Amino acid sequence: MIDLMLERNGLAVIDRLFEYLLIMHEQEILTRQALSLFEKHGNEARWKIFERRINDLLKKYEKDEIKFEKIKAKA
Repeated sequence: MIDLMLERNGLAVIDRLFEYLLIMHEQEILTRQALSLFEKHGNEARWKIFERRINDLLKKYEKDEIKFEKIKAKA
């Protein structure tokens, strides 16, 4: 279901979808999906906006941020 939502709606649904995953204690799924989106959209100028939104959500729920830049540097 998550894959379908992201495939059809892309980055537009991450706020609601990722917050739902955090409420349901599914941070592992959130992280996997965020990294998948980063692989697809990480080179786009707009990615920084979504990266900030994802990490702001993680902070809201007192979770560790995803270090996208470190992942990019390893690639």
